[in-house]
Amino acid sequence: MGALTQLYHDFPSSDPTVRLVLLLGVFINDITPLSATPARLKSKLEPLGVLPITRQDIFNVLINPFVEKYQPILEFARVEVGLKQKDVDRLVEEVAIRCLEEGCKVCALI
Repeated sequence: MGALTQLYHDFPSSDPTVRLVLLLGVFINDITPLSATPARLKSKLEPLGVLPITRQDIFNVLINPFVEKYQPILEFARVEVGLKQKDVDRLVEEVAIRCLEEGCKVCALI
């Protein structure tokens, strides 16, 4: 992740794919219940300059095939993005529908 961060700082981009790669780098790396608190994830995102995170950002992260642990991401969405529980439930439903083509993701989300 360090090389990507340095590259991004040297050559900033507004490309949404670049943004998604940076978000994935934070949300995928070191996702354990103790290290993936919303505050800690936010502290890793701040230096990258990708805040604020939107509902669409969370959706894009969750549908990525490399994301296996979704609970810390959903907790981040509740706390830092400000999604209410019914909004999170709706988001999970949308992600599940989108991931139907990827059987491994559907089981995890339902």
